[in-house]
Amino acid sequence: MFALNLINPLMANNQTILKLALRDGTIVSFALSEQPVLTFENNQLLIATRIDFASYQLPQIKEYYFEELMDGVEKVQNNEVRIIRQSNDEVEIHGVDVSAVAISDLLGRRQSALIKRQGNVMHVSLRQLPTSTYIIHFNNQSIKIIKR
Repeated sequence: MFALNLINPLMANNQTILKLALRDGTIVSFALSEQPVLTFENNQLLIATRIDFASYQLPQIKEYYFEELMDGVEKVQNNEVRIIRQSNDEVEIHGVDVSAVAISDLLGRRQSALIKRQGNVMHVSLRQLPTSTYIIHFNNQSIKIIKR
């Protein structure tokens, strides 16, 4: 099982999150405080927040549900990776075995970015990259990040 949480660290206590359970065991979370907008288009679920965007093929979604976090922060579990968007320019990747992180643009070209490991957290700085959409690759997974 693999869980991917896209969470803003400024969430207040007792936050409600939207969770998607995918058929491959992946769990994806979106904080409602980030005002996710869900759209269905071309057999896909598109989720846009103020700072992120994600898309999922409808057949890969097993279920979705809402969950209340009592202290606003959920502990990272084994085999889980959590993405925290610190700002428009900073992303943290928490979790197990995040050994290689790479960034590319939408054409697949590798981008140079400052990536530092601090314990079990990878800090990714998009500061030197121009405004665009990027893909962050790690552990055979990838997420799309929009730098505005």
